[in-house]
Amino acid sequence: MPKIPKQLFKQKPIRAEFSYEIKNENFCSSVKPHALIFVVSKSSNYDSRNAIRRTWGNFARITSLNKFSHLYLKLFFLIDIDETRLISISLEQTLF
Repeated sequence: MPKIPKQLFKQKPIRAEFSYEIKNENFCSSVKPHALIFVVSKSSNYDSRNAIRRTWGNFARITSLNKFSHLYLKLFFLIDIDETRLISISLEQTLF
């Protein structure tokens, strides 16, 4: 097993104060997922989030392959709160 440098333990952890809101608290209540995947995104990056949903974030398509059919995965987007985009974020949240 590789040795961990002692300097690593001398550094203080970074602690940032932030608040968050969970709109759908029951997102994982029916079945326990094998993995949770979190994607950090700016509120202005709707097209990027949509591209993720259509490609590697499309778990229905991925799990339809025999190789991954046993996996239950969940995708979460962590989005900044931008007051000017709050209405469009709320709309996106109801769609997905």
